[in-house]
Amino acid sequence: MAGELQPSRGRLERRTWRPSQDHGGAWHRRQAQAIGCYVPDPVASWDPPLTAATASILGEADAAVHDLNRDAPQLRGLDALSRQLLRQESIGSSRIEGLVMGQRRLARAAAGVDGDDTAVAIVGNIRAMERAIALAAEPREVMLGDLLSVHRTLLHGTRDERLGGIVRTCQNWVGGSPFSPAVAECIPPPPDHLEALLADLIAFVNRDDLPVVLQRRSRTPSSRRSIPSPTATVAPDDA
Repeated sequence: MAGELQPSRGRLERRTWRPSQDHGGAWHRRQAQAIGCYVPDPVASWDPPLTAATASILGEADAAVHDLNRDAPQLRGLDALSRQLLRQESIGSSRIEGLVMGQRRLARAAAGVDGDDTAVAIVGNIRAMERAIALAAEPREVMLGDLLSVHRTLLHGTRDERLGGIVRTCQNWVGGSPFSPAVAECIPPPPDHLEALLADLIAFVNRDDLPVVLQRRSRTPSSRRSIPSPTATVAPDDA
């Protein structure tokens, strides 16, 4: 579409979106529409161009991570810090989908008290991160089944639990209307691209020739649901 921004790594692929027979929404939202789906470039053999300064910084970061892992048994005080960092990372990821919640409300939800849809979704994100870290620590290559296992953990207890661990077969989108991708903020790849894209992602995750920090920050999270639910925002200091 004229004037739209093009992705730096990937392309926008034109598709025609057609709603199902029982699709809701206004009449004009239930018509076939031309959409632009984002399809990322392959990363399995990606060779990132790095300046000397960037390569030096990444080398220092990798060395620091190595030293921390080596001395971890002597740093028991980091356990509490690591849990807090994990929670903050999960909350930050949830903000991408418009899920915002205060710490006290989140703590109550994690304890099984007063858990609404937003709270359960964010708690699921935290538990999925914990599951991913545990799987990555195993002395073997990551497989597609591991990714699907993390996805099941992510959606456990939510209204979309039935979709957990399943590779979608329909078009999804993020933002805009729940009835149509016409004004969506992001439209992920069409489902017929997913088998190849997931295989490419798994191959990238298992590479051992990239700086660890670069490799981990280069991963692109996939969308949580086949058709995202409306976003929910709550005041940061909500109790």
